[in-house]
Amino acid sequence: MLTMTANGPTLTSTVSLQPSMAIPPRKQIEFSSRISRSSDEPRGIVAIIPARGGSKGVPRKNVLFLGGQPVITWTIEAALDVEQIDNVFVSTEDDEISEIANAYGAMVIERPHILASDEVQLPEVVTYCLRQINYELGLFPDTLVVLQADSPFKTSHHIREALAEYDGSGTVFSAFLSDKMYWRDDDGGYSVPVLHNPQMRVGRQWINLKDRVYQENGAIYIAPAWRVSQECNFRVSPYTVYVMAEEDSLQIDSPWDWEVAQLRMESNLSRNPLANEHD
Repeated sequence: MLTMTANGPTLTSTVSLQPSMAIPPRKQIEFSSRISRSSDEPRGIVAIIPARGGSKGVPRKNVLFLGGQPVITWTIEAALDVEQIDNVFVSTEDDEISEIANAYGAMVIERPHILASDEVQLPEVVTYCLRQINYELGLFPDTLVVLQADSPFKTSHHIREALAEYDGSGTVFSAFLSDKMYWRDDDGGYSVPVLHNPQMRVGRQWINLKDRVYQENGAIYIAPAWRVSQECNFRVSPYTVYVMAEEDSLQIDSPWDWEVAQLRMESNLSRNPLANEHD
């Protein structure tokens, strides 16, 4: 729940791991035989879901219950439902996240606490996790899929479509089309438009698609594993945008995002309570 205090908006969680919401028994995890065990001939696709326990904007967001299950499990289930993905790994330093991930069928790659601090950037985490998969597990995939746990409305359908856009050269990343009017500050203390002319402005319905910009949503990244390993980054050129609907692009980074996510999920379930969101 979002409440106002003297210090501003404060998130008060109304959800918890109640006994009635017990996580399922731990599933048996096996490595796909399609993944190469040789660095000379990498083969196969693995997904990495980075999920630390010390999130700041929404504390413990990855384990908060959304639609009757922990936030991270929506991403785990979506990844496991994609037949092209051979194995799904969760990178975390957190015991509770590890327990949930194992129970829902993902394999946990233990992350050192030094890689779970606020200063650490996501490419560092993903590169370290890939090296663990390579040299501790002896698995050498040729394609890496990075899925962020705090984007719970991406589905297996989205991931499959993004994989269809991937040609093996650079990164495919998910985004949505924005028709907003952006501005930035210049060096002289004034504001200047970004990719639009305010004196020639027309209604949004008249804006050409080529004049719109993509807003990265952080949900899906697909890249060649060998380039991730060499360049220590999963964002490598050339880039290809996979376009998602804006309503599916919600990333939970703030208390406001969390409120919206709960409303969106309630709406989804009320329309079709038996629907599997990942089909």
